[in-house]
Amino acid sequence: MNMPSPMTADPLRFPGNRTVLYCVGAQKGGTTWLADYVADHPECYLPPMKECHFFDTRYGFDMQARKVALNNMKRQLNAMLAADNFQFGQKLTELQAATRRAELFAPDDRGLAAYIQLLTGRSGGASRLCDFTPSYATCDRTVFGFMNSLAEDARFVFIMRDPIDRLWSQARMASKNILARHEGVDFEAAAHKALKHYLGNYDAATLPRSNYMRTIRELEAAVPRAQILYLFYEDLFTEASVRKFCDFAGIGYREADFSYRSNEGKGLGMPESIRRVLAEGLQVQYEFVRHAFGSDVPAAWQDPAAILAGGEGGTAADQTSESAGESARSEGRSA
Repeated sequence: MNMPSPMTADPLRFPGNRTVLYCVGAQKGGTTWLADYVADHPECYLPPMKECHFFDTRYGFDMQARKVALNNMKRQLNAMLAADNFQFGQKLTELQAATRRAELFAPDDRGLAAYIQLLTGRSGGASRLCDFTPSYATCDRTVFGFMNSLAEDARFVFIMRDPIDRLWSQARMASKNILARHEGVDFEAAAHKALKHYLGNYDAATLPRSNYMRTIRELEAAVPRAQILYLFYEDLFTEASVRKFCDFAGIGYREADFSYRSNEGKGLGMPESIRRVLAEGLQVQYEFVRHAFGSDVPAAWQDPAAILAGGEGGTAADQTSESAGESARSEGRSA
């Protein structure tokens, strides 16, 4: 008699012999670079959709991933209707991938079963199952606790980046059309418009994707501290940080490609007036992180109080971060 596999035994929970690695943020903080690293690691499995958006979309406020999945299905169905016989097979494969994404948002337990299958179904002999979705940082303690309960061994990684740099990078990415229409002399006005557009109804300190204080408090309220690894973007692209991650994940160290940059975009300087607005708004985040992590906080992080007191040239820390070595730069730095 054949014994059932762990998945057959309980399709709503990860197999007991697998470790689940959740990278829960932050956006524009090097998560894609780290995801690419684990995707190439033989002990890890990362599904084709690096950002699964299962927990934030299903149990949070963000419905964008659901809309994307359904729109992809519609697009692929239309493409199949228009395809000739030579293209049909390719379009069918694309539709199947879009369907698997949409299945994550099925009601009741079907969506959860689809999520478990997504991370396990093609994982082969990998002992570490990985879900790198930065917007999980917007989840609360109930969701983090649920994520933790799905595996015998769940581990959480949270990468922090200098709050001013992170928010400006995200605002640029989200508002690139606004900025593109106002080059040259109108750039500063466009930058303020772009920031306002990105923040929406939030102020800088309470924007869910920038609120490190809230994410850390919610995460630690649901998950034992030993199961959480905090990393800093400014130190991420070093052998020491990668070894620290590998030790935490329980995988062998493999040399990383620190010259590789993912999602690298066009650099757009931050006007001093924007820096001052963000420095004032994000003061509480700097104070919380410095209190929580002390000397582990990178020296490259700007001091908001010094920025507010200083002149138009910014602070020495600001200038140092601008001239830091290439090993401390990735997609967010120049996005």
